[in-house]
Parts: sequence; C-alpha cells; structure tokens
Amino acid sequence: MIIGTVEKQPAETDICGVEFNLRLGVGETLSVPTVTAKNAATGVDSTATVLQGAPTISGTQVLQRYIAGTPEDRHILQFRVTTSAGNTKEDELSLGVREY
Repeated sequence: MIIGTVEKQPAETDICGVEFNLRLGVGETLSVPTVTAKNAATGVDSTATVLQGAPTISGTQVLQRYIAGTPEDRHILQFRVTTSAGNTKEDELSLGVREY
C-alpha cells in the first residue's frame, strides 16, 4: 500500500523513510530492512537508478537515500523489514521526479 509521496528534482538527493511503530507488537523491533524501487509506468526495476546505499534502521523507521531520476518519472519505493519476532512488514512510497 502506498502511504505517502516524495517529490524531487532530478539533481536532488535526500533521505526518506517509513515509520513502522504502529505496526509493531510490544517489544518487537526492526532487524533486517530492504528497499527496492520500480518505475511506476513500466514496472521496470529502478533501484540502481534512484536509490543509493543500503537502507538503515533508526528506532522504528527504515531510512533510504534517494538520488537522480528522469523528469516526469514516478517510482514506487518498497520498504520491507523483518522484525525481531520474525514478522515481515511492508509499505511503499511514491517518488516523483520533476523539474520545477
């Protein structure tokens, strides 16, 4: 499920993230994050094009640096994390690239 949108210009780089605190059980923590990207129009994997480096965990958030992109493209960033209880949680952000 897409839970939010990030808009950027082609040359901008920054970090975005997904908060999982409301989806965790008592004492459950995040342990193994994975973030991938795909072009929303074509479905083609765009991880190497718009993401940089490995995702990190900060408390109950999974964070990922985004980069580059072609103007007018939209990408779906899929945040998936395994928890200390062995559960898998997943949310998505929409990343739009446009020249202002």
